[in-house]
Amino acid sequence: MLEMFWPQPATPLLVTLPLSIVYTLYILAYPPRHRYLAFAIYLLPATYAFIHQLRITPWYLINDTLGRLLYIHAAHVSNVLLIEGWNPRFAESDGWKQRFRLAGKVLYTRKLGSYRTTDIGQKSKKCDNITEPGAPQPTRLSFGLQHLLQVGLCLGMRYLLEKLFWPTDLNYDHVLRVRLAMVYDICIADALWFTSLHSVFAILYVFVLCLDMPHEWTPLFGPLSSVYTVRRYWGIYWHDFIRESFSAHIKLITRRSCGWEKPSALRRVVENSAVFVVSGAMHALVDFVQTQGRGNMSCVFMWFSGQMLSILVEGVTWDLWVRLGLRARVKGRVGDKGVIRVERGFGYIWVFAWMMWSVPMYLTTKQRWELEDAARKYPTIFERESGEIPTFDNQSK
Repeated sequence: MLEMFWPQPATPLLVTLPLSIVYTLYILAYPPRHRYLAFAIYLLPATYAFIHQLRITPWYLINDTLGRLLYIHAAHVSNVLLIEGWNPRFAESDGWKQRFRLAGKVLYTRKLGSYRTTDIGQKSKKCDNITEPGAPQPTRLSFGLQHLLQVGLCLGMRYLLEKLFWPTDLNYDHVLRVRLAMVYDICIADALWFTSLHSVFAILYVFVLCLDMPHEWTPLFGPLSSVYTVRRYWGIYWHDFIRESFSAHIKLITRRSCGWEKPSALRRVVENSAVFVVSGAMHALVDFVQTQGRGNMSCVFMWFSGQMLSILVEGVTWDLWVRLGLRARVKGRVGDKGVIRVERGFGYIWVFAWMMWSVPMYLTTKQRWELEDAARKYPTIFERESGEIPTFDNQSK
């Protein structure tokens, strides 16, 4: 029965994935002398799992998530081991349990700086107190119940919103509804899914296994209320879990290799653009692996890389808004809080409009290019009288 849903069970993957995790824990617990060699060994099982990611489990959604997590985690390990030079202090009395306990916390953390100077030998256990002094701390029970509720809410909202937005016939008659469905699928559905998985592991690590403290599991995504620019959409809402590792690799090139140490607006633009280019390349690589080379990687790469264009537009618009004195005039009439409300109001509209235009353009263009490629490779299958492949634009007229 399982073969109907899992026609190619990859037994080696059931070995390589745990092996990759155990090996990573080991090199974090006992940092090796030859770090580049250790990282190359880590990449062997990780790369094998990445190439065969669709065979890890019978469920595509989980496989897709694991596939993306593999390259994110590879960037994280590279940052911790090679760039940051992870080398924690341990007391002489500390044994392998203390070492592996800290390694488990660093296995994947979005806030490496919190653990960088940890000394497990200290009685204070700094790794258990990574929070602001005086901040209220939830109990393990309340934390577990909160995340259990969050799992149900995220999965329930994902199911209901999918039924609400996606038309049943997909005939593109209702253009606005289809555009909303596409934006929801790219911008919200994945976030709900990733948040639910994050909460499951938060419950496991904090409430069940008691390996972490509640304050060590911060929200995976920033609040949607903060998304009043495209820059904040990617920087606060979405890219929090890759920002540190991806930026570290880019800064290694721009600041260390190229010697671009003096801060400037141009350096910030170049570094941010490079992060989007790397992100686009990784998304394109996932698409290539999952479609076995039959997908259109160039379209995936261009959309993710091209998000920096909207951020540049925002920067120029803000500069003109301030330099021309328009902000000062509005501020003089409505006050400090009023001008902030005006700016954020226009910002929300701008982000919504950008996504409503760029997301459908990306998805339909990718669909069209893939159909055109398939038509060229298999002309007998694609018998077209007019030579025109249906797209979002010509079907909505």
